[in-house]
Amino acid sequence: MAAVSRIAVLAVLVTLAGAGCSGDSNGEDAAPTRTAPVTRKLEPAPPHAAGSRGGTYTVHEVEQRLAAATRLPVVRFAEASTPDVTSLRTRPHETGRFGEFQLFVFRLAAARRMTRTFTQGGRVDRQGIYWVPDQAGGWIAVTLHGRNLALGWFPTSYGSKAVDDRWERLQAAVARIL
Repeated sequence: MAAVSRIAVLAVLVTLAGAGCSGDSNGEDAAPTRTAPVTRKLEPAPPHAAGSRGGTYTVHEVEQRLAAATRLPVVRFAEASTPDVTSLRTRPHETGRFGEFQLFVFRLAAARRMTRTFTQGGRVDRQGIYWVPDQAGGWIAVTLHGRNLALGWFPTSYGSKAVDDRWERLQAAVARIL
């Protein structure tokens, strides 16, 4: 799948979130689904995983810390940002070390709604991943960190719900910024 199409999928989620669409048919702000802490295959989930009531982060500190953790320039991705969420990605946005991903920093007042939008109300798996379908039949691996941070990662094998070493490296890099 072309990178532009995959990026467009996250941009659509952000647009829906910015429009106040939480996936509820009646438009009301339903209570979030509570999940128990989860573990990934190789190591325990970070303390802020699965949407726990962990830390909160500013866009500036996430930009700075992500750049230090990845040793790559971090840029704001305006096309996938709204007043409620800022999308960040590295330059280049797809690398052999981390794959293709975006990191989203939610405005605190909108964090609950953004969490529901980005996870589409789904259930977290044993690795702390919410598998969100994209518009072309593939999947996006979404992980939550703290109260206002979400990570969207695209598997290389289109259509699969499988992570690889790039996802593991990315999760470790994000854990270092928390």
